[in-house]
Amino acid sequence: MQCSSIVAEMEKLQEEVALKREETSALRQQQLREEETKVEAILQNLNQQRLLNACLLHQHSCNQHLLDLLIPHFLG
Repeated sequence: MQCSSIVAEMEKLQEEVALKREETSALRQQQLREEETKVEAILQNLNQQRLLNACLLHQHSCNQHLLDLLIPHFLG
């Protein structure tokens, strides 16, 4: 192989490496965006669950208060 063909082959390989690095970087960024979307959905679901739990706890408290008022009335 002549020196010029070796240099040309090296340049070609360097271009391929650069292209693969760009592809890998783009793929990683896409995967990161997908994972961020999943995390956001999980956090939104968690917040909804917390709100539901707060509502259920409030309802339970109201029901308990009502029972505390009614029990003496019917049993007393």
